[in-house]
Amino acid sequence: MVTAGLLGACANDTEEAGDVVEDQPRADEPSSASASGAVDAIAGVGKAARDTLTATTPAAEPERPPETLAIIGGHGAPFGGVLTPTEFIYRSPTHAGWYASAYGQTVTSGTRELKLRERPSTLTIRPGACNDPLLSPDYPHGAAFAHDGSALEGCAGPVRPRGRLAGTVWRVLNVGEAMPPPDAHEITTIAFPRAAQADAEIGGTVGCNDAGVYLKLDGDDFARTRPEKEPEVVATQMECEEPKAAEFGQMALMSLYDAESWTRDGDELRIELSDGRTIRTRYLTGAL
Repeated sequence: MVTAGLLGACANDTEEAGDVVEDQPRADEPSSASASGAVDAIAGVGKAARDTLTATTPAAEPERPPETLAIIGGHGAPFGGVLTPTEFIYRSPTHAGWYASAYGQTVTSGTRELKLRERPSTLTIRPGACNDPLLSPDYPHGAAFAHDGSALEGCAGPVRPRGRLAGTVWRVLNVGEAMPPPDAHEITTIAFPRAAQADAEIGGTVGCNDAGVYLKLDGDDFARTRPEKEPEVVATQMECEEPKAAEFGQMALMSLYDAESWTRDGDELRIELSDGRTIRTRYLTGAL
């Protein structure tokens, strides 16, 4: 047969005529043993893949909130503040002023419920539960504030001090040796207008009142806005619960007229006055 003749011709190089040539497996065909191993290997891969597909993947836990949180009212809710390990410093959603309150808290499945001691108010922090899509990238945690009959929703996240003074609010810690009353609930703040408000004046809070001075930011300097007027602190006229705190605030904002320079170190702003005193402040927010 043609096939045999071709085989014989190919075999003559290695086998003498008349020898019986046994069937040999082709080089590209696996032996039965190796084929069996390959089948077992394929079966093993299939089992591993099946196990991977059917395995239950545990749900990722929300990131735990840091110890110090910035609180921002969601969907335009008029509140915000900073939660530290010892107090909640907040802008009241119902009336003027910034307030500092100690708190007691309980933690259940990561959710923190804080009872403010100076007010019948509750702040609840829920990890990973911000429901405002505009805020959630920077403030991923949910925040609910029940205060003076209002129930407000917001978000919470790390405190991120802005690089510029424009649009920021700072808590006054001291003016030289003068300190606010040690247990004051009403705090003094300095608020710098946003960059878009070029002629807006520096403001803040004095006790339970909003306040302002005839000064503005002019580059790195404080500039008078109404030189025809005597320096004064202009404030709303609400009767506050803590007159000593209001007196300190009045003095602190009045001192801004003597400002010569300022320096910033992270979340602390120091304003140097012409008489050698320093106004020392700490960052609160840049989002209100």
